[in-house]
Amino acid sequence: MSSIKEYISKATAGDAQLTRRLATDLERGGVVVTADVNDSYKKTIDQLLAKMKMKRAPLEGRVPVPYNAEIGEHDRKVVAGIDPLDGGKLEKVWVSDKREAMYNPRTYAVWPLPVAKGAPAVL
Repeated sequence: MSSIKEYISKATAGDAQLTRRLATDLERGGVVVTADVNDSYKKTIDQLLAKMKMKRAPLEGRVPVPYNAEIGEHDRKVVAGIDPLDGGKLEKVWVSDKREAMYNPRTYAVWPLPVAKGAPAVL
């Protein structure tokens, strides 16, 4: 049987940096990397490698999709001062120094006001 470190080396195709990173992560977790490898360690190592390869996916071929935020019926009711769930009257309150919200004193619900198009989002 081979050791865990040898299995990592074979799985990473000799990539020294990736081998060292995986072995170090396992050692931090309390695993002795010179011990014989079993199926559970093989599965764990393969899962870690799959996650690392997924993070290293190339950017070419990806197309950014623009996000267009439209104000819907829900937001229109909140801006008008009407609770979208029960139709109650909302009061304007300040969440922070620069951020307003609408508050329903009967249900204690707080509805954030939608950010206007082109306006900076301030917390």
